[in-house]
Amino acid sequence: MICPKENAKEFIDTLHSIHKGAIKKDIKENGKDAIIKRELYNHECFYTGDISDVVDKLKPYGFTIEEIREIYNIEYPKADL
Repeated sequence: MICPKENAKEFIDTLHSIHKGAIKKDIKENGKDAIIKRELYNHECFYTGDISDVVDKLKPYGFTIEEIREIYNIEYPKADL
C-alpha cells in the first residue's frame, strides 16, 4: 500500500481499529471454543502435537494457553488423523 507520510499514523490507527473490531466480531459470531478449534485444525496441531503457533495467533483474542490446551485435549481424540 502507498500512503502519504502525513497520513501514516491515522492509517495505522485505523488498521488497528479494524483488526480489533474483526476480533470482536469473530468472537461474537463464532465463540471462543469454535475459534480455538478452527485454529488448531488450521495449524495442523493434531499432527504435530504443538499448539504454540495457535497460542501466538490467538494472543490478540486474549485466550490463554490453558483454554487452548483444554480445547486441544477435547478435540484430539476426535481428530481424523
